[in-house]
Amino acid sequence: MKKVLRYTTYIVLSGILFAGCTNFLQTDNPSEVTEDFYDTKAGQMALLTDIYSKYRAVFSTGELQYYGTDLYMAITESSDEKMFNGYDASFNGTAGIVEDYWSNLYKIVQESNTLLNRIKPTTAEMTPSEYSSITSQARFLRVLAYYYLVETFGPVPFYTEENKTVITSVTRTSESDIYDFMIGDLAAIKGILPLKAKEAGRVSNAAVLQLLGKLYLTRGYRSYAKSGDFQNAAAAFEDIINNSGHSLLSSFASVFDENNQNNNEVIWAIQYGTDKNYYGSGNGQQSLFGFNITALNSELFVANQTDYSYMERKYWINPRVHELFTDPVADSRYDATFQREFYVNNT
Repeated sequence: MKKVLRYTTYIVLSGILFAGCTNFLQTDNPSEVTEDFYDTKAGQMALLTDIYSKYRAVFSTGELQYYGTDLYMAITESSDEKMFNGYDASFNGTAGIVEDYWSNLYKIVQESNTLLNRIKPTTAEMTPSEYSSITSQARFLRVLAYYYLVETFGPVPFYTEENKTVITSVTRTSESDIYDFMIGDLAAIKGILPLKAKEAGRVSNAAVLQLLGKLYLTRGYRSYAKSGDFQNAAAAFEDIINNSGHSLLSSFASVFDENNQNNNEVIWAIQYGTDKNYYGSGNGQQSLFGFNITALNSELFVANQTDYSYMERKYWINPRVHELFTDPVADSRYDATFQREFYVNNT
């Protein structure tokens, strides 16, 4: 009986509670974004910004670029690192780093397709020049995503239209067909964007030419190469050299000086800021190649690395990299590339 009474009382009180608070429970979510938002100029500009921001994840996660290559190797032997370092029997596509990389690139593809599908050239709020600029940037960013997909995975599912349904089955498109699309898409927007970006981090025509030349050059070495690929690559690169306003700096080290960012040698670079609510902690790849002093003398090093700030020991540089510099003493790029002396104040 007591259980019934307690239960009955709860129901009555609950009814009173909900009846008396109807207005209070009516919610308004100001951050809600509906599908119609991307039909507006404001929504399309926000979508373009989000596509740019997703490239931070592409360039700030180096596992697929560093594990098991001619230049680097992982320093530990976790399951993921072992399969990529050694390409042994455990090697497969289930590694977590593969899924994140794949998913992010296809998010860029989907958002680019959405933007290109929704944007219209003739609206009251969109000028023809704005339309050309926005669509050219979106097409470049989509091509770049497909370049990383096809170079990493070979034939991949290929979409150029906004997807509005759940994908239950896919087919792979050949590398040759995807390269045809990428080169054609970039060729179509060549000359539309400013030669040099007016805003740091924005795609320019020089970036279009650079990626176009890279696509021609890469395809030129493949079985599906086309006549003229090497000549077209050279023409694109020479166009940058002669007409873009970009030029090499006199000092190799100054190109990578943190106080000299977005210099005249940089064609396109992902941007970060100081507000971590929007930009996170930045790109920390410069900290991933710390020395492993324990290999020399274990007594000189403590595990927490308090004397070495944010430096980590995640990747080894293969000895072969040093051999690429035939004369390290005469080649100033060597000392600008490798840190060989470290000073610790803690005795």
